[in-house]
Amino acid sequence: MTTTIMNTISTNTILTNIRITSADITNADSPLRARALIGGSTTLLVALLCCLALAIVCVTTAILASRIGRRPHPAQPAGAHSGSRAQGPWRARVDDILRRYHDGSLDRDAAFTALAKVARDYASHVSGTPMTSHTLADIGNAPRNPGNRHGLDLFRQTIAALYPPEFADTQADAAAREASVDQAGEWVLRLVQRWRR
Repeated sequence: MTTTIMNTISTNTILTNIRITSADITNADSPLRARALIGGSTTLLVALLCCLALAIVCVTTAILASRIGRRPHPAQPAGAHSGSRAQGPWRARVDDILRRYHDGSLDRDAAFTALAKVARDYASHVSGTPMTSHTLADIGNAPRNPGNRHGLDLFRQTIAALYPPEFADTQADAAAREASVDQAGEWVLRLVQRWRR
């Protein structure tokens, strides 16, 4: 029973000290009572500020600790100038096909077939898997990993774009009719330029 009374008195004292107003300090019956009232609220304020400072330190430490183990990834070159030496032979093959098409030594169908062969040869070379006879379904079902996903997706898009002009009847298929050999050459060069190794 004594413990319960002491706990009640302590709780009442704490609650009384928390609800201090300027009127309480002004109306305090003695300077010592006013100092006790101010001292209680000052202690509470200091404790609150310490907790806030500790929280800021913890958050800052957590942020810094999460960045320590990270290494920035080196930027992968992309675009027309990335790996231009490795792309040279492939670009030369595409340019040769376009030159032969424009000078009349290669007809439209043969040019599309030759460009598709360059795309397939390049994909086989870069991926290390023979892709010379893969269908769109085969390319779509090829095992992917983070290293080859982007390239295989580009390869599939390139072959899908080359299919109509290469195989479809140009009289019946607008996509096959509207695609130009120069445009197909750009598709193959884009594959060569953008495949990340």
